[in-house]
Amino acid sequence: MCDIEILIDNTFPIIEGMLKRSGSFPLQASAIKPDSMFTRISTYNGAEQTSSAELITELKKAFRKKTGSYRSVAVFSNILTVNPDTSIKTRAIEVYIEAKNEQSAYTFYYPYSMTGNRDIRYADTWSKITRKEIFNESEAGPEIPVFIQQPEFQDDANLSRSRRSALEKFWGRMSRPASRFTPK
Repeated sequence: MCDIEILIDNTFPIIEGMLKRSGSFPLQASAIKPDSMFTRISTYNGAEQTSSAELITELKKAFRKKTGSYRSVAVFSNILTVNPDTSIKTRAIEVYIEAKNEQSAYTFYYPYSMTGNRDIRYADTWSKITRKEIFNESEAGPEIPVFIQQPEFQDDANLSRSRRSALEKFWGRMSRPASRFTPK
């Protein structure tokens, strides 16, 4: 399993639990350390009304100062965005993921709505490849061609249809070798 899947699969159940309980969730972050250990990162900064954008900026700055402590990081936020397929505003879980060994960062969008019983309904997901903000090229070391094999997605109760769809779309858009990721 690649770092992207590990970060999403280990953080999403926590976010979904918070959404079901309160209809929202505070900014979440998780990372994978160089020894392959998954860890959640606290985003509480002591301020009462810090905006998500300010908190994301602070979190990315903190990650930049400690790039040697992590090999991959993810920031999960609850946003209001426009679905590029429908042009309709929607709530979405935005997942920004960056890894030392990748040329680019990735952002996944999981649009959702809540039913009256607090069940989460996901719409079709989308993703994009973005500029790295945490691990800059000088810290990534020399470019080494790395080939990534698309994982086989088996039926797994912990991997929702929406997450599976986003990951399959992501892997389908990747070109080989991995050091030359480009959008379709």
